[in-house]
Amino acid sequence: MKRNAGFTLLELIVAITIAAILASLTIPSFLKSIRLNRGVSDANGILSVVTLARNEAIRRDATISMCVSSDGSSCASSGTWDVGYLVFVDVNGDASFSTGDTLIRTEVPLSSASTISLCKGTPTATNTVIRTLSFNGAGQLNSQAYFDVNPTTKSGTACPSLATAKVKGERYVVVRQIGRANVCDPTNSLCGQ
Repeated sequence: MKRNAGFTLLELIVAITIAAILASLTIPSFLKSIRLNRGVSDANGILSVVTLARNEAIRRDATISMCVSSDGSSCASSGTWDVGYLVFVDVNGDASFSTGDTLIRTEVPLSSASTISLCKGTPTATNTVIRTLSFNGAGQLNSQAYFDVNPTTKSGTACPSLATAKVKGERYVVVRQIGRANVCDPTNSLCGQ
């Protein structure tokens, strides 16, 4: 008697059902992991832009400003940093891209996954949103600031304090008054210190 090699219809249905169950359990976790990694990537992107602006300020011994820009050619008076930015030599020091200023770098949009806000002050208290950041010729700021990078929403609370910033994957890019910047996790009590 000849025996056929292969799967029966019942075996195939059982195998597909098991594969579907396993996929439904792993895909949400995988998507969450991708979203959190985007937040870290966005924070590292901001860190590189801040470092570029500071290095250019020191190299040129000039004021270098960064501002929110949704069109890549002018500073915006509203919006968050995820829509894009300009980095430019701020000849007249008004923190606005105007005639005579030299564009160094622009990127529009900066992130399609995260909300990125620039906050004046330290992450230990709720602060106000600011749209510009300027480094003097020594690479320093007038006051400390931090970027809040929230990968879970495109409309999050701007400038939360450490006490309220408990979103998994959220990152701060803290820019100290001396100009040094670092990325930290706001769930860590040492973030921003």
